[in-house]
Amino acid sequence: PGGTFTTQDITFRPLQLKFSVTSGVEKTISVGITGTNYTIDWGDGTIETNQTGGTKSHIYNAGGSGTTSIPTISIGAENDTGPVTNFTCNGNTDLLDVVAWGSLVYSGSWHSLFKNCTNLAPQISATDAPNITSISIFGDTFSGSPFNSNIDNWDVSSNTNISNLFKNATSFNQSLNSWSTNNVIYMNGMFDGASAFNGDISNWDTSSVPSFSAMFYRSTNFNKDVSSWDVSSCTNFFFMFRQASNFSKNLAGWYVNGLNAGITNMLDMFRQTSMTSEQFTDTIVGWAVAVRRDSAPYNINCATVSPSSFDATRTQDTDNSGNSVNYSTKYGSDWDSNWTNAGDARQFLLDNGWTVS
Repeated sequence: PGGTFTTQDITFRPLQLKFSVTSGVEKTISVGITGTNYTIDWGDGTIETNQTGGTKSHIYNAGGSGTTSIPTISIGAENDTGPVTNFTCNGNTDLLDVVAWGSLVYSGSWHSLFKNCTNLAPQISATDAPNITSISIFGDTFSGSPFNSNIDNWDVSSNTNISNLFKNATSFNQSLNSWSTNNVIYMNGMFDGASAFNGDISNWDTSSVPSFSAMFYRSTNFNKDVSSWDVSSCTNFFFMFRQASNFSKNLAGWYVNGLNAGITNMLDMFRQTSMTSEQFTDTIVGWAVAVRRDSAPYNINCATVSPSSFDATRTQDTDNSGNSVNYSTKYGSDWDSNWTNAGDARQFLLDNGWTVS
């Protein structure tokens, strides 16, 4: 009395996948499944129980006499005695939709799960989120697929590898700013060729990532502000923004905590972007200040780092919010009193083995 009563639906829900089958045309559909003692409902009246692992196949409209069209396959049932923990559809062009992720507790790897599933619906029907707290690898999951659904509510906190996740996924353009990425180690190639992507990822924790190689390569629409990222663990920026033709940001602040002494490559990092001369100049100055302050790293290859010209006479920094401040004021004691402009800061890098062009 006087309180609040709430209920929770604990009814088991199966994983449901929809496939392309035409009425009157014989078709074999296969799904790889990891699990024991589970049920498969093939969506045409055929139900198989007590299944265990492996690739499961079913023939629809045998001999061309059936009338099944676009079946939804349900994997797992409430009374199963063993769990289903994963499935595979890599390269299955017959996969049309994920209708429901279900109550399954997924584990292991989702590497290449939907890679090249070229007929997967961009907006899948599933309104629930998969339980993927035990999935640690998502590399290539949607590579080459038309996927463009909102997955910002997915719990990826156990994830360590999202390399090539949306490589050549040319339709994907969703915010992923709620993702917890503090355990991620591999991000290389993540949006390579994801030509529509301009989602917000500004809040990501990138402190454990050693390589951003080709992360936004050919991501021609991307221009979000990632200047607050912690890249202190990164040693490889090769091709990071190359051909991200819309990208135009100042990244001087990336190194306020000091560059990592293990950096091996920044070659073509900003080549074929839209960085302005001011943004490029300010970025190089910010890096020079950090190198001078932290006495490392030296001998870095930044050849052809930007298409923009370097303004050697520049004395003002303009951040991504349009704020302007004098270099010596902004960097204080970290600014060399002998430097009068951006050209002096750049020369300091060149004198310490950097290649900047």
